[in-house]
Formats: sequence, C-alpha cells, structure tokens
Amino acid sequence: MTWSTACPDWQARIVEGRSLIPPPLFPDEAAASLEVFRSLRIRDVAGQPTAGEVSRQWLLDFVASVFGAYDPETERQMIREYLLVIAKKNTKSTAAAGIMMTALIRNPRHSAEFLIIAPTKEIAGNSFQPASSMAEALNQELEAEGRAPLFRVYLRERRIVHLETRAELKIIAADSDTVGGTKATAVLVDELWLFGKRAGAMSMFREAIGGLAARPEGFVIYLSTMSDEAPAGEFAAKLDYGRKVRDGEITDPGFLPVIYEFPPDMLKAKAHREPRNWRITNPNLGASVDEAFLAREFEKARAAGDA
Repeated sequence: MTWSTACPDWQARIVEGRSLIPPPLFPDEAAASLEVFRSLRIRDVAGQPTAGEVSRQWLLDFVASVFGAYDPETERQMIREYLLVIAKKNTKSTAAAGIMMTALIRNPRHSAEFLIIAPTKEIAGNSFQPASSMAEALNQELEAEGRAPLFRVYLRERRIVHLETRAELKIIAADSDTVGGTKATAVLVDELWLFGKRAGAMSMFREAIGGLAARPEGFVIYLSTMSDEAPAGEFAAKLDYGRKVRDGEITDPGFLPVIYEFPPDMLKAKAHREPRNWRITNPNLGASVDEAFLAREFEKARAAGDA
C-alpha cells in the first residue's frame, strides 16, 4: 500500500478554501471514529452542542485522517506523526480534547495510556476542561438510559479513566508534572511553539513518545498556533520539516503536516493584512473566531507599528 502526505498545490488549495488533508487510508475506521467524535458534547458552548453539530469540515477531515490511518488487519497506525499549525481560537484545545477522548473510547488495549502534554498548567487546563466535560456528559447520557457510567474523572490529577478497559487519558503540564516513566499509546503535544523556547524539549518528547516503539497502533500529534516570535527550537525544526514534507521536498508518508499559513506571495504583497483574506488561516472564521474582534485587534496592532 502506497500513499503520500505531500500537498504540493497547498497554496491554491488554502486560498480557495479547499481541504489540505488527504482522504483517510481506511474509510471504515475513519467513519467509526468520526461517529464517536461527532457524538461528544461541548459544554462550554451555548446549548451544549455535540462536536458533530459545530465542527467544520477541516476538523472532521483531520480527525478522519488520524483514525483512518489505522490498519485493522495489521493493527498498525500507518501515519504515526501529525503536525497541525493553525491560528488562535480555531477550536484547537477542544479539538485536542475530542481527538484524545475518541482515542480513549475506541482503544481496545487494556490499561492503555493517552497523554496530552501542555507547556503550562493553564494550557493543560484548557484541554482538560473540555475533555472532562465530554466524559461527564457521556456519563449522564448513559445514566439517563439506565446504564453504568463509562468514565471516572479525577479533577485534581487531570485524569480520565475508562472504567471498562482501565485505559486513561492524562493531561500533563510540563512546567509542574513529570513525563518520565510513561508508556503512552498516543501523545498529543499542545502549543508546540512554547516548547520551542525551552532547552531540553526534545529529550522530554523522546521520553513521552518512547512507548510508541512497542505500540504499533500509536501516534503523536503536535498542535500549535504560530509563535509570536521567530520559530525556535523543536517548533522550528518540526515546522521546517513539515513544510518540506508538504511541498514534496521530503518523502515521509508516516508524517502528515497541516499548516494554515499565507502563501509567500501573499505575504510579500501584504495581502494578509486585508480582512477578506483572514479566512485563509482561520478556517473557523465566523464560528469560534469572531471577525469583528480580529478587525479591532488588527487596528490596534497597526496603530502600534509594524513590529
């Protein structure tokens, strides 16, 4: 089986609003996991909708790609590493929670471990809050049907335990919690750009994802907004590698980069400053991203100067 994770026509695709993500390798696996993801309830949104009711197609495509890369015959994840770089407020933390909750629910391995690693305690809370709310909402739905709850949530420890498989999702803050000794089946690293400012980030990631060597069904996802300074450290390395895979300069079918950024020609022409183009790096514009807020912040930034 051969496939490519390159997207050499990404500049045309992103401007036209077309998908940057290839179709899933195993559609049935993608469909089964999307059914779970869509059913997760988001409590911090008015009306407490499900993820399926509020997620735009780009996010559903990304979820399908992650879970649709699992080969059920060989029990192996064919794409094992993902990079998603996207503008702020495009449901990144909610997406992280939904993806890892879906992994926890779909996982067949007893006592498996799933990790979300955040650079700070505050950012860890941003992922734990929607994940724990999703677990509690599902428990309530099951109890309303006269069925036993599926999860136990440990608020202080930021842990969610699946009561049938004993698998657990842990949300770890790198500035206060330890990463050593983990044997994770899947790892999600949140706000990679902040780790780029830290010495030793690479050794910490190596420790966190070491368990994947013995878990062929595992994967790692790096999520990040763009850095507020020139990319540095591990973020700069992943971003550079991701761009080269996307552009076809490097062939690595086990790595899928999804990078929402302006094409170089648009940056050179300063077209990124035009409000009509903000949708290019904000696929959730009009949903979780408010255009009026962006316009006001842009005017404030312009008044302060180019820096």
